[in-house]
Amino acid sequence: MKTLMSQTKIKRLENKKRKLSAYLDLVERNKEDQIKLSSKNHEEEAAGGSHLVKHPHTDEELENLKRRKREIDKEKMNWPKVFLSSTGEHSNLSLNADKRVPLHMSDVQSFLLYSLIHKESPRIPKWVKMVHTRKFSHIITTIIEGVSLSDFAMENKSSEKKAAAKNGMTDEFKNLPNDDHSHANKRKDSSDAESSCSDEVLEGRGSQPKWLAEALPRTSSLMHAKLELMAPSRYNLGPFEELLSLPSTVKLKYKMKTDFKDLKEAEENNEIYQSSEPLFSVADNEQVFEKNSGKVSQSFPADEFDRRSLLLSVHDMIKYNFPLPAPDCPGYEDPKFIFTQDKYNEVEEFSPMFAVDCEMCLTDAQELELTRISVVNEERKLIYHTLVKPENTIINYLTQYSGITESILDDVTTTLQDVHRDLRELLPPDAILVGHSLHSDLRAMKMMHPYVIDSSLVYNLSNVRNQRSSLKLLAKLFLGEDIQNNECGHDPIEDASASLKLIQLKLKNDIKFGDVILDGDIPNSDDEVSLDEIPEYKEETEAQDKAPRRYITSLFQSADSLDMAMLTTPTCMESYDKILSFIEEKISYKEVLPDNKQLSVRVSQICKQKKLTYVHMKMDTRLDKCNTPESRQHQFTKLDKQLLRIYESAAAKALIIYIFTGSSLSVPSDQRCNGLFMYAIKALPCKR
Repeated sequence: MKTLMSQTKIKRLENKKRKLSAYLDLVERNKEDQIKLSSKNHEEEAAGGSHLVKHPHTDEELENLKRRKREIDKEKMNWPKVFLSSTGEHSNLSLNADKRVPLHMSDVQSFLLYSLIHKESPRIPKWVKMVHTRKFSHIITTIIEGVSLSDFAMENKSSEKKAAAKNGMTDEFKNLPNDDHSHANKRKDSSDAESSCSDEVLEGRGSQPKWLAEALPRTSSLMHAKLELMAPSRYNLGPFEELLSLPSTVKLKYKMKTDFKDLKEAEENNEIYQSSEPLFSVADNEQVFEKNSGKVSQSFPADEFDRRSLLLSVHDMIKYNFPLPAPDCPGYEDPKFIFTQDKYNEVEEFSPMFAVDCEMCLTDAQELELTRISVVNEERKLIYHTLVKPENTIINYLTQYSGITESILDDVTTTLQDVHRDLRELLPPDAILVGHSLHSDLRAMKMMHPYVIDSSLVYNLSNVRNQRSSLKLLAKLFLGEDIQNNECGHDPIEDASASLKLIQLKLKNDIKFGDVILDGDIPNSDDEVSLDEIPEYKEETEAQDKAPRRYITSLFQSADSLDMAMLTTPTCMESYDKILSFIEEKISYKEVLPDNKQLSVRVSQICKQKKLTYVHMKMDTRLDKCNTPESRQHQFTKLDKQLLRIYESAAAKALIIYIFTGSSLSVPSDQRCNGLFMYAIKALPCKR
């Protein structure tokens, strides 16, 4: 009996040893430069387990295996991990579309930056919690341009149709119009498609949406998170500009000013560059003016040239600190700022102008908050005027400027949100806002608007482009009006009207009028007002808010100490000329390959030798050429295989990122649909 128990104990120990060996073998197969257990040893252990009766080292070997398992478990505790925060969960594709809040490309940028340079990153991602990012073996970031949620929605519809045809047509599909599969074949990027996707999400298992699993079955099953991503095209940016364009930090600007005389010299030395990508659908002012030779035939009778030539470009709006949905601009990612419209019409030569002027008071939030606003239409009629109760407590009424006192606001109940609602209802989608130093008014209003004309910028008396003249001086010189003389403060109705009159006066003359830089005329300079008064005003203009020029660096440049590779196709590479022109030397390996398949093959060959592998594929032209559901499915199947190849080539602990950028800029603006963002850490299960 004693011998039998001994035999049983030995077999039990052998079983434990085999299980631990199998576990360690499985773990070590996914680890770079780790010892792998040979199949020969497995066979010997398996064979030995059935007849081994006496094994003097069984206990010792078992202890060694346990020790190795503890070491691996301890190592896994220090592996990199990524957890979605509550903010990130709101972007999860497992939610209905009406409950999802898409990530922005800037969120992806902060995620990638923190993964690369860790706590040195100027931006900390708020939608994830990242642990042990220094443990990432390497990072692969792949942009898939031109694939949107609507493409997956159409693919899902095609799958349903095929299933219905196989199993017998359902009533739903029997009632569909006979249009030769037009719905499946035609790419229709729209918000409706996003809703179609969301309905299918609920039928999926867990966080794996059904429609995504059908389009990319192998790749999507490996991803730890699948999140909706705001398509950059929806605010008129290309697929990668916001991802790669990193606004200069205060620390960087200080370094640049130490190393160079000024930021302009740093720009000339290719250390930084300026960003002027459009954020709104604003007409190209130079092209409009050149096309019409300074004249229009269909504008207002009083206009002598196209009013659109006075619109500020996005570059100017960034330069002068206007609220914009762009990094480092006022209002960016601030939920208190809203757009004046959900959608805008293209501005035309006869789009109406509305003059705006606001009065502000200083609150305990150390902000100038709106307390009064007036809006005047093009006929100079007051169409909106109200006092506003600030959200925070006023600590300085600035009565000498604002005209606001404590008693004036005592019974006021109108809030900033009320003003938002009123203006969104009042202004047409192609409205042109006019004002003097209008950026200050829009910041107090906490609103963003694409079409603006600023009387402080279209008039210039100093021969210095960035130096503005006061509204009081301009009104006296050009209108012959003496304004802002009330000891009780400024009158916003008077100021708005004066600003509008100045713009209308310029439109009655020519583009040079009132601009000494362009050798324009300055009336009344010899009579009512001496130009000698102008230098005295320079002291005042120097004290005005001077917005910093928006300089940016490349994400590549921020991580220039890392070994990086960039792989893309010839068509995609054309879009990178601006960035590569000054940071190309910081990319240790760059290769242009003919197609997506060869891209994925090459990535699989080099990715383990690079800290960051940046890949850009293009899919929209391929999908556009698909004429049948089968051809569309074929394209997704190939893409799935390519992305799987990239994933499988990565080493253990690698961070794999797939960015589907949504609809491209070639899609009409009102039909552009969001994309999606997926990530995974190789060989590390997603723990929730």
